[in-house]
Amino acid sequence: MPFSPSDAVASPPVVESLAPPELGAMALALAGVTWVVLERGRGSPQAPREAHGSGYGRGIMFGIGSAICQAVGLVLSKPGLANGFPALSATMIRMFTGMVAMWLIAAATGTAGQTIRRVRADRRAAQAILVGSFVGPFLGVWLSLVAVQAARVGIASTLIAMTPVISPAWSDPLLFSIMVGVLMWRPHGLFGRLGHG
Repeated sequence: MPFSPSDAVASPPVVESLAPPELGAMALALAGVTWVVLERGRGSPQAPREAHGSGYGRGIMFGIGSAICQAVGLVLSKPGLANGFPALSATMIRMFTGMVAMWLIAAATGTAGQTIRRVRADRRAAQAILVGSFVGPFLGVWLSLVAVQAARVGIASTLIAMTPVISPAWSDPLLFSIMVGVLMWRPHGLFGRLGHG
């Protein structure tokens, strides 16, 4: 039975049962992600290992590790968001903790100074990283916590894993308009929920 990474770790802290229609919707979403990824691979003239070099296997391993860490984080966030705890406040806590941990690792590995020098040397890259940090670690994490607070962890994590399906919308105005319309199609949809986050 298809399931997202969060389903595998959702048992100890959060016990959730999914109805058959929900499992079917999750399977459909994951099948869509798989189809998009496979189609992109077929469009490449080179095999994945040849296109990405010797680091391909390492990238796969880190990708799996990232999925597991994100799943554990979402599961542990569910009880923390109970009793109406603001998702925005939880996002601030996660960002601060992550920032401290990353700079400690950078200091321990001796890469902190190198990072600062590279940011100063390439202002354009620094601006792109700044915008990406706002959209991803801030807005992305905030919305993910709102989703976990409002829905079951397995369903929320399945939707969060749909990046390969959503990313082509940036190059297709029609697809992008359809996706925005889906989010805003009712008055108390996404933005109504954010008002309570």
